Amino acid sequence: TAATIDGIIATMPAATWYEFPNSRLDSVAASPTPDGVEGVSSVMRSWSGGTYDSKRDRLLVWGGGHTAYGGNEIYAFEMNTNPPQWKMVAAPSSSFGGDASTGLYPDGKPRARHSHNYIVYVPNVDKFMVFGGVAYYPTDGGSAKVVDYDFDSATWDTSSLPDIPYADYISGTWYGSNAGSNAVYDPATGSVWYQRATNGRLFRYDPINKKWSAHAAKNVYIYDTAALDPKRGLMVTVGCGYCSEIGNKQIVAWDLNNPDAAPYIPKTSGDDSLEGGQAPGFEYDDKLQKFVGWNGGADVYVLSPPAGDPKIGTWVWTKVSAGPSNTVTPTVVNPRGTFGRFRYVPSKNVYIV
Repeated sequence: TAATIDGIIATMPAATWYEFPNSRLDSVAASPTPDGVEGVSSVMRSWSGGTYDSKRDRLLVWGGGHTAYGGNEIYAFEMNTNPPQWKMVAAPSSSFGGDASTGLYPDGKPRARHSHNYIVYVPNVDKFMVFGGVAYYPTDGGSAKVVDYDFDSATWDTSSLPDIPYADYISGTWYGSNAGSNAVYDPATGSVWYQRATNGRLFRYDPINKKWSAHAAKNVYIYDTAALDPKRGLMVTVGCGYCSEIGNKQIVAWDLNNPDAAPYIPKTSGDDSLEGGQAPGFEYDDKLQKFVGWNGGADVYVLSPPAGDPKIGTWVWTKVSAGPSNTVTPTVVNPRGTFGRFRYVPSKNVYIV
């Protein structure tokens, strides 16, 4: 059973990495290769993220967009196969023309997009959801179209879901592009919280009733990654691609128990390197009840919220280096960001990237 995920984990000492053999996504890439100047690597490297399907235990990636890659296929790294391996779980469109402003290809499937940090597996409806993104050529500045994929029926829903709201419900002002936004599932409420990059407006999406509500706003800098602590009701974004005027580091927290209150900048101590990462990997670990991040190499960073009021107390960063028995170092981080391709696996109590 050494090739099964449980057998692999059983051989791993704490604070060590394991590299899956023969685990190149391009080994199962679409053929013929969809349009685009970068090819299938763009599924990850073109400012694109991932999410974790907790029902089927697999890491999902989906991306491309702009002129880089037109393929809209979904790839999954299946944890429970023997051995764990990549599979294409949704095939691409056969034609990549049409009008980018619709967010769709001629066959009605969604256009490939830079997926940043707004693709989400939503367990209470068992759907893979995509909240906007910069669609495949020509660029449209960030599509507001929301779509989902049902794995059981192998179908995309591109018509019944409401678009991401553009207008401010209070002042009627324009939000602008949603490129670089964040979406994260909240198991405490069954909602998806969506933080728009432009103006930082926080929205809540109800996937059961398919309705949006608008909440607090704060200008934040793009290329960060969001994670959510359902016990404390906190959504935290970390990282910065364009924030030299604030010292090239960024961390912002939203109190989801009071979502209309303005978000705040937590006071932190310790090794805060992750705050300066380009959309680093950033997750909430419900066993530790802390946040954990990765930005290349063998080190990870643990963020511990204070025991008291998180708006007042100090949040502590702790760098965790690989243990002495570690023999594997993950490759250099993608300079365009990791986004949601670093994930905590609750059923296994490990992380995958």
